Amino acid sequence: MKRTIVASLFALGLVAVARPAHAEPSAWLSGGGGVAIQSRSTTVGADGLAVPNGASGVDTRPAMSFALGVGTTPAARFAVGGVLRFTTFFEQGTDIAIGPRFATGGFARGDFGLAFDLGVAFRTYKDGVYGRVPLQAIALFGVPFGAQLGLGVQAFSLDGGAQTAGGFALLELDVLRLTVLRQGSSTNLWENPSPLGGRVREVSRAELPGPRLELLSSH
Repeated sequence: MKRTIVASLFALGLVAVARPAHAEPSAWLSGGGGVAIQSRSTTVGADGLAVPNGASGVDTRPAMSFALGVGTTPAARFAVGGVLRFTTFFEQGTDIAIGPRFATGGFARGDFGLAFDLGVAFRTYKDGVYGRVPLQAIALFGVPFGAQLGLGVQAFSLDGGAQTAGGFALLELDVLRLTVLRQGSSTNLWENPSPLGGRVREVSRAELPGPRLELLSSH
């Protein structure tokens, strides 16, 4: 009986040790630039304050953005996580946005795939003429070697002040999708011997009733 208990505890210990290796998280660290269009409710004076009864308008500006986050294992069909993003609109100010990310397994593994970021942005610049707490949504189109195109929209303002509307397009490079997460089609040109989350492959319909991901190796 004691041997059975010891063996069971040993087996549970092995499972507990092995499980984190199969559940290593996704991680994202990207940066890039592009262009943005932002609406404003009025003009801003030389003192940095909103001008009463000033003219509203739409401004087009260069933009730069950086994002970092973590999510569930990249070995699955889908990964869910959280992202913190800093987006600077030149001559305007910097948004700080936080929210969830929903990504396909291909995106999480540094291959072809899609991701969607939803969240809230916070603004403290230009006396609120661009809104202070807009909702933000970004669609990311990922390709091998860490490159991704981001198309974002912003709308409303949760603080009840000046409402906002805008959008931006960004070309980014995610250094983690390029390096530790990378597997899939790009490995034909540049092998990654130990991708984060373990190596997976797509099992075809000829092998199984439905396609699925199969974990081939893990750390």
